Amino acid sequence: MIAAGLFHDSDIDGPGGDIGVTGSLDGQNDGLWCQSSLNWNMIGTWYYPDGTTVPLGSAHGYYNPSPLFANNTATGQIGLLRTGGIASIQGLYSCVIPNEEGINQTLYVAAYGNGDFLKDGELPKIDVSGSSFQLLSSVDADPPVFSLSFNVTNRSPTIVTCSFDNGNQFNVSDNDLIRTVTPVNNDVQVQVSVIFRMRVSGLYKCSVTTDRITTTPLVSTNMAMRNVIATGSPSNLVYSGDSLLSVTLGWSPSAVISATPQYHVFVNNSNSIIMNDNTTNTELSLSLRPDDEYNIRLVATGEDLPSEIINVTVPQ
Repeated sequence: MIAAGLFHDSDIDGPGGDIGVTGSLDGQNDGLWCQSSLNWNMIGTWYYPDGTTVPLGSAHGYYNPSPLFANNTATGQIGLLRTGGIASIQGLYSCVIPNEEGINQTLYVAAYGNGDFLKDGELPKIDVSGSSFQLLSSVDADPPVFSLSFNVTNRSPTIVTCSFDNGNQFNVSDNDLIRTVTPVNNDVQVQVSVIFRMRVSGLYKCSVTTDRITTTPLVSTNMAMRNVIATGSPSNLVYSGDSLLSVTLGWSPSAVISATPQYHVFVNNSNSIIMNDNTTNTELSLSLRPDDEYNIRLVATGEDLPSEIINVTVPQ
């Protein structure tokens, strides 16, 4: 996101030069430059927020289109340069330019006037009908990794804030945030996936915020919500030796849950050879070698999140 005073059609700032900012010339036209790793001439295209093409102009021309024009005379890049005010065409611009493999990529830039841009119609909106839940990690991961996914329209959020039942809010870090941008009717829809790394039942809530320029962030009035339930953990995992080559595992069932629990058994020996099996019963017979030690993990599934993992060791 960038204010109009930060890009021009001439060398204004380096790096200052915005309204009320003192800078020095740096020998570069201060446009928005969309760069490719390909050293091609006449590369790339800029588009207005309504999807129409920004007209081309000359880097040093006196009759360039107003208020904006594109310039692709520099090798491997195309600039978006300003010759007038953009009050009537503020919004999300896009640049389409090929990558090193010649495949077109799209860069989105939100360009606004120099003043505060407070407009209710520009608040990011969460599509509450699109909220979904996805378990991302393997069933025996500890802790599990899961995500709350939802769509945002009316501009891309810059901040995603989430909380669960205890009410503690936290800003989602870049490491736990995935955004996928899709053009929809000359606007954009952003699919946001927030990754959680915990095993806590409760109501998870996420809201989105946008920083326009320097104003107080604008917070969406709606939020994505998903009630997440962790499967009750089985208990009392024990084994009995049926013979020198087999054992029978037994355990107490998980707490009452809405679905029939599935029990997953993971077996590791000293050579890290992994066996796994699953059952809806509360016992399972396994064939083992008598000359090795085995670590057995048991986890139940049935609700959104797998249960806590319980362990037992079968000695040699």
